[in-house]
Order: sequence, then structure tokens, then C-alpha cells
Amino acid sequence: MAFSHHAATFVKLLKLLFNIVVLVLYRNGDEGYFMGASYNKNHDAEALACGVFIGFMIYNLSSLISTCLDSQSVNKSVTESLMNFVGAILWLTTGAVVLQFWLRFIPSNHFTETNPSAAGIAMGVLCVINSAIYLADTALAYTNYRSLE
Repeated sequence: MAFSHHAATFVKLLKLLFNIVVLVLYRNGDEGYFMGASYNKNHDAEALACGVFIGFMIYNLSSLISTCLDSQSVNKSVTESLMNFVGAILWLTTGAVVLQFWLRFIPSNHFTETNPSAAGIAMGVLCVINSAIYLADTALAYTNYRSLE
């Protein structure tokens, strides 16, 4: 029980760290300017990205605090497994949307010294990595839930 509790806490910290890095890239990735999930600021892509980044940061923070305060009650519910599974799907979808745009991005002025696509690609890759971490945490949370039955 102690090892799985520490592993779950570590994974939650890792998810929160990746989430913060992605959020900083999203907000300031274009040399201090708002980069966004799509350069033409597609409202659907921006709503998905912003919702996933902010929503799961709040969820991660509250989940981490509740795990530190009372790990038994957190492990008694299947809610954590479900939220992690939904998080894996949403982070993967967001990463795919971000990568789909930034891999094909061509600046309007090809002779500019800076190109924000590297930060956009990094943001998309981190979203996909975070999706894999959420999937691993889904399995960990489910095994913790099943061990209590």
C-alpha cells in the first residue's frame, strides 16, 4: 500500500509539472506572446486546449491535495480511474490538434528570424506525453481501487 501510494503521488506531481509547462508554452510560447493551439486562433481548438489545460490543472491540484490528506478515501472510489481515462483521451486529442497545426505551420514572412512552430511542436509532444502519463495513472488508480475490495 505504501509503495502504490507514493507511486500515485509521484505520478500526480509529474502530471501537474507537465501541465504547468504546457500551460506556460500555450500562454507565452511565441517569445512571450500568446501562442495558442492554432495560429489563426480557431475558436474550437482554443476552447479545447484552454479547457483541458486549465481544467486538468485544477483537477490535478485537488487530486494531489486529497491524496496527501487522505489516500484511503481517494482509493475507495472509481472516480479517479475514470477522470484519468477521460484525461488521457482529452490530452491526446489536444496534442493531436496542436501537432496537426504546428507541424504544417508556415510563417507569413518566410524570412523572419523567429519561427514559433518549434514551441508549438514541443507543446503538442508534451500533451501526448501527458496523455500517456494519464493512461498509466488510470491503470495505477484502478489497481489501487481493486486492491481495496
